[in-house]
Amino acid sequence: MPERLLILNPGSTSTKAAVYDGTRPLFSRSIPHSNQDLAPFPTLNDQLDYRVALVRGLLAQERVDLSTLTAVVGRGGILPNIVAGGYQVNDALVDCLLHYPVFEHASNLGGVMALAFARPLGIPAYIYDAVTSDELLPEARITTYLYIFSFPMSISPVCIYFIIASISFLFRYWIGIFNE
Repeated sequence: MPERLLILNPGSTSTKAAVYDGTRPLFSRSIPHSNQDLAPFPTLNDQLDYRVALVRGLLAQERVDLSTLTAVVGRGGILPNIVAGGYQVNDALVDCLLHYPVFEHASNLGGVMALAFARPLGIPAYIYDAVTSDELLPEARITTYLYIFSFPMSISPVCIYFIIASISFLFRYWIGIFNE
C-alpha cells in the first residue's frame, strides 16, 4: 500500500495543501490569505488555528478521510542553519519554530501544522528542506567583493545588497575626501 501524505506549505499570502498517494497527487490547492483575513491575528503564531481550520475544511471539501493518511509533511521554516533534508517533528522542534526562529515567517508554521494534523491520528509529522538549509563550503562563500563573503540563507539577499551598497558608498566617500 503506498504512503498517503498530506503536504503543507504555509506562506505569507497563502497556505498550500496537497495529498499524495505515493507519487500520484490526489489534489493540490492554494488557499489565499488577504491582509484583511490575517488582520485579526496580532502575531504569526496566532494564525495557527486559523490555517489548520482552513486546511481541514479543504480536506473535507475534497473528501479526504484523514484516517487514511500515513504521514504529514510541512515546510521546514526558518530554523538556525541546518543540513537540508527531512526531520521528524517533535515538541522541541515545535518550540524552536514557535519561540526561537531565526526570524518570523509563515513557513515557521509548517512543522507545527503538520504535528497538529499528525498527533491526533498517531502518525509521524516531518519537515523537509528548511528555508535556512545551509551546506555551503567555506570556499563557496568567497565573492568578488573584498572583505565580503556569502552569507547563509538566514540573511536576506536584500540585506546583503544593502551591506554591499553601503560599503561601496562609504568607500567612494572615503576616496572623495582624499582626492580633494
